[in-house]
Amino acid sequence: PISKEVQSNSSVYRRPNPLSVWGSVAGYCIFIFFLSAQSDLSAPQAVPFADKAAHLLLYAGLGWLWARAVHTSWPKWTAETILVSTFAFVTLYGLSDEWHQLSVLGRFAELEDVGADACGGLLGGIGYLFWLRFRGKRAGTQLAQDV
Repeated sequence: PISKEVQSNSSVYRRPNPLSVWGSVAGYCIFIFFLSAQSDLSAPQAVPFADKAAHLLLYAGLGWLWARAVHTSWPKWTAETILVSTFAFVTLYGLSDEWHQLSVLGRFAELEDVGADACGGLLGGIGYLFWLRFRGKRAGTQLAQDV
């Protein structure tokens, strides 16, 4: 089955299949790895901090997907636990991404990029939790109080 139904008050929430949400995380990580392997990938020079903004936005997506996967697999985790795991994962993945770039011709590693990755991932996780709470309140489910 693609999702499990969770009955809450008067509405039904479909919890996604853990395989599909973790597959999304893995696919997104592969996409980031592919981008990191490009030797000629660069941000526009005319826009200040475009590189850091790109890292922030890219890792916000990863943070969102990670928080979603963690919440799906461990629904009893608190919001704080979800955010700590999100921050830890995206920071470690950002570090591994910068290390990977050291082996790509024309690329180099920057600790500031890891900072942008960590901030972006945390913002993505926070965004997911806000979305979950808002969606739960709109649907009138208990789900909003669970996170």
